[in-house]
Amino acid sequence: MPCKKGKQQRKSHKPKLQNSIDTPLELLHMDLFGPISIRSIGGKSYCLVVTDEFSRFSWVHFLGTKDETAEILQYLILSLESLCKLKKGIHHEFSAPYTPEQNGVTERKNRTLIETARTMLSDAKLPVTFWAEAVNTACHVLNRVLEVKRHNMTCYELINNRPPNLDYLVPFGSPCSLLLQYKDRKSKFHAKAVEGIFLGYVANSPCKRVYNIQSRCVEEWFEVDCSKHIPIVTPDSNAVSSSRTHDNDNSEGVHVDGNDAPADPNTSVGNEAPADPINIESSSSGTRDMVDMSTNLDSNIQEPLYAEILDTGVMDTCLHAAFVSQLVRKNVKEALTDNCWIEAMQDELSQFQKLHMWDLVDLPKGMHPIGTRWVFKCKTDDRHVVVKNKARLVVQGFYQQEGLDYTEVYAPVARLEAIRLFLAYASFVGFKVYQLDVKSAFLYGKVHEEVYVTQPPGFEDPHNINKVYKLDKALYGLHQAPRAWYETLSKHLLSNGFDRGQIDSLSSSGKQEVIFYLCKYMSMTLSLGLPMKGCDILSKYKMNDCSTYGTPIPVNHGLHPDKDGKDVDFKMYRGMIGSLMYLTASRPDIMFAVCLCSRFQSQSKESHMIAVKMIFRYLKGKPRLGLWYSKQQSFDFKAYTDSDYGGCNLDRKSTSGGCQFLGDRLVSWQCKKQSMVSVSTCEAEYIAAASCCSQILWIQQQLRDYGLNYTGTPMFIDNNATMSITNNPVKHSKTKHIEIRHHFIRDCAVKHLIELVKVHTDDNFADLFTKAFDRIRFEHLVNVIGMFNPE
Repeated sequence: MPCKKGKQQRKSHKPKLQNSIDTPLELLHMDLFGPISIRSIGGKSYCLVVTDEFSRFSWVHFLGTKDETAEILQYLILSLESLCKLKKGIHHEFSAPYTPEQNGVTERKNRTLIETARTMLSDAKLPVTFWAEAVNTACHVLNRVLEVKRHNMTCYELINNRPPNLDYLVPFGSPCSLLLQYKDRKSKFHAKAVEGIFLGYVANSPCKRVYNIQSRCVEEWFEVDCSKHIPIVTPDSNAVSSSRTHDNDNSEGVHVDGNDAPADPNTSVGNEAPADPINIESSSSGTRDMVDMSTNLDSNIQEPLYAEILDTGVMDTCLHAAFVSQLVRKNVKEALTDNCWIEAMQDELSQFQKLHMWDLVDLPKGMHPIGTRWVFKCKTDDRHVVVKNKARLVVQGFYQQEGLDYTEVYAPVARLEAIRLFLAYASFVGFKVYQLDVKSAFLYGKVHEEVYVTQPPGFEDPHNINKVYKLDKALYGLHQAPRAWYETLSKHLLSNGFDRGQIDSLSSSGKQEVIFYLCKYMSMTLSLGLPMKGCDILSKYKMNDCSTYGTPIPVNHGLHPDKDGKDVDFKMYRGMIGSLMYLTASRPDIMFAVCLCSRFQSQSKESHMIAVKMIFRYLKGKPRLGLWYSKQQSFDFKAYTDSDYGGCNLDRKSTSGGCQFLGDRLVSWQCKKQSMVSVSTCEAEYIAAASCCSQILWIQQQLRDYGLNYTGTPMFIDNNATMSITNNPVKHSKTKHIEIRHHFIRDCAVKHLIELVKVHTDDNFADLFTKAFDRIRFEHLVNVIGMFNPE
């Protein structure tokens, strides 16, 4: 026994010389590998490979968790029994644990599929996230070109009793064009096709799986015209060509580690484009797999994806995701088991040392340390591919005590209107606008209080375990961190020759340039829109496949409390409203619809959810619509105001609407339900005009920092009674029921700060923010306020 303990070896597994199986589907080999560190497009982490012993025909299914295996196998076996009229019942045989050699047929198939898919991705220069489609196509093609040596026939021919048709096969990753349906074309002169990337075939259907560059989705299309695939040859790349390979019946199994293969969307493989009786498609496969990623595609359709990467000399850059962790760790204990996250935490601590953030000291008597914790996040690029693991050490600020750990915490924040004012001015004078981003900005703020924090979890000093860190600069999570950063940045700008804005303390001006903290770069024109965020929101709530709608909300929407209606998930409803409110920062066209639906957040019903989804349908049809600031325009300041009398079905309060322009550039807009019930149209219009007047005064003050002094700003209104009340104080006795705070508009008119101008209702642009319209009127208002679709 001692000799066995020191010298015992694994038993050899001799190849099987004779095959006892003589009919298809008599013996199936199965293997499940995973979990995979890089999740698939469909979020799958496991792969199930099923191979027929006689024909070597294979099926592949992809799973999110292992417990899905039984359901998929049940569906596959029942389908095979039904289509092939097999005898009911199965006999389950097991291999020994940790002995992959006993399941050599499937292990060898795993290796073949993985190597083929890896080669296809490398040749097509597609990112790793498309590995699933590559495996799908690889299995489909191998079933038709792989020849079983002892029969001298392909796998497909053995199981279907007829040779396969290979005329329809297209190189993986080929650029292609997708013919649009007539209903999807906006006009007769709109493009008839969109660009795409060929990814594979659909089970039991003549359609093809393609990546739609315009919608950034993996879709199934019939009218697909694939271009000739021209791979880029580099000195380091080897040409790989294989038209027909042989499968060794007696090859030993090779163990494939789960990290060598990624995971696939919900599609089963081993399927032919023409319908075959033996082809089985996974029950979990969808007709359209959404790809929540934006891919940087080359404008030349003849070149493969990411061809420009090769020009830099960096090979296989698209495979960088294999070097970072794809999973966000929940706590430091899990992170310390992953080298990628350990390196991220070390980078954060080295940044602390570089900035002299703290000193390791003994805790003074009477002081208490504040706890720290690690926050982990996977940084993604515009294609939603993980490119960096970020570990942030934050302070548990809820343990801070006011007066002891902090005093003043106020820090000014820029309003979105101020940013739009700056961008409008930059487009008018032809400024170049640059975006400024400071890495770990809060870490530069100087802390004036005496603050002690515990040592970072997992990185405690073993020789000074009882010591704590005394902060010299702010950490994320401290109450005073935003104020400390603002003071540091302000002092730096002032010491370098900049002057603080007299009105807006967040702007600083110099002799040659103006710096603002959130800007976009455009040389001649500026377009304010959030196309990427709009697409992200659609993907988040699974609305990518929805049909489009012409307006955000119909004229006869009839939204009311609907107390007898069916309840919906209020968390989801509020989340959708919050996402849409974010979009209203650059999408005034949905402002009224979003504000209307937001009134039902406390008791949301199914009818309200339908209205919210209608806004998503409108966004699907106009994803790139945004404000357009052109240089060739005047810079006159004007405003429009309007109200919808008793428009709220909840309490019959009116809705105030207003918008302000610099030339034809829309810089500010408002839509708000009034706080009191108006007893007349005149009163509702008067309150709306007072609200618009407040915004005009604020913009006038802001523009003084730019050297522009606007007085007598015209405010266009379509109600004569409101103009009479404002300009004629004799009627004051008839307006005592209106709150005094709204009458300041009279004082502004007397001082010639504003001037009320009568405008026809059809020309009142503020109508867009008070009520719903039909498509023709709505599109007219969207155009006149300066919204533009770059497509």
